[in-house]
Amino acid sequence: MDIGAGQKRAARIMREHDLKATKARIYKARPGLNRYINKCPNRTVDIELTAPNQLWVGDVTYIWLGDGSWQYLSVIMGRFSRPIVSWSLSDRRDVALTLRRIERAVRNRRHHQKLIFHSDRGEEYIAYTYRERLRRYTHE
Repeated sequence: MDIGAGQKRAARIMREHDLKATKARIYKARPGLNRYINKCPNRTVDIELTAPNQLWVGDVTYIWLGDGSWQYLSVIMGRFSRPIVSWSLSDRRDVALTLRRIERAVRNRRHHQKLIFHSDRGEEYIAYTYRERLRRYTHE
């Protein structure tokens, strides 16, 4: 059974029960992180793609499951013809998820010294372990 309630009614009922709404914080503050991130150049701005495996892009997507839990989908896509090079699914968003994915991508496509990997610079991408592994496989 659905009960309709407007914003003011919900606010009044919450006040009556001493309830306060809070906003979930997904990300933790990391002092000095912006300084590090701003040192990393964006090499994708003027790149002209002429063949596969010159530029891979990666991201992690959050998937809400109906049972109250999250799954995290990590994907690498080739930018030349946009194929999915590799993907990984986990119930934890951590560097292990992205490491599995880059290992699978290299196993599927091999590594290319001129390859550039681009991401949104999330914490799983700027982790030392991930950057070291990526350095082995790419131009940077």
